[in-house]
Amino acid sequence: MDSILSRMARVYRILRRTHHVYVVPLVLAVLFAALRTGVWLLMKLDYVFFPRLRRTKVTRPIVLVGNPRTGTTFLQRFLADHGLGSGMELFLMLYPSLVLQTVLKPVLPLLERLSPAKFHSTDAHHTSLSSVETDDVSVLFRYLDGFFLYGFFLSFDDEDLLPAVDPKVRDTASRDFAWLRALWARSLVLHGARRNVAKLFSLGPRLPRFLQEFPDAQILY
Repeated sequence: MDSILSRMARVYRILRRTHHVYVVPLVLAVLFAALRTGVWLLMKLDYVFFPRLRRTKVTRPIVLVGNPRTGTTFLQRFLADHGLGSGMELFLMLYPSLVLQTVLKPVLPLLERLSPAKFHSTDAHHTSLSSVETDDVSVLFRYLDGFFLYGFFLSFDDEDLLPAVDPKVRDTASRDFAWLRALWARSLVLHGARRNVAKLFSLGPRLPRFLQEFPDAQILY
């Protein structure tokens, strides 16, 4: 599953067989492709309308690593709310372009109806497009890949697909960390902050590689 199309086909097969959903995934696939293309184009324009972005460097990010349901979301939001850095809201990961965010922000309440957050149980914690969330979601939204892809979709397949997201088998670190750097820089511009507060539960098996990319990162486990 080295291409987005192959992953989309696998997800569709799983949804069809496991959840007996046929039409909605096809509609979402078209919307996903359109959004991905639009984001790519508009992110180019970010450098025109937000010249500060060219001068913004990601330095000394605070990165939380932990298992689900261990309080990492609370800690990330606490640090962001108290000015220790900028966390990434869900809408920033879904619509990463600063130009696109500027256009869509006035209608954000309406977009909540189409938000992936509506499928998230509030028993764990409340979330919305304007809520700070784990940065792992950004890889799912951009590449339909990563540990979220496995947790929400691939784990329901009859075949063991864990190797598809195992960095020892298929290493996507360079791609993922480059994408995170691009989003973190935009988050700094959006919030007027100097450093990021991130949460990456997928960092465990890739920590040495992450520290090569961000040697000044501060890791909290």
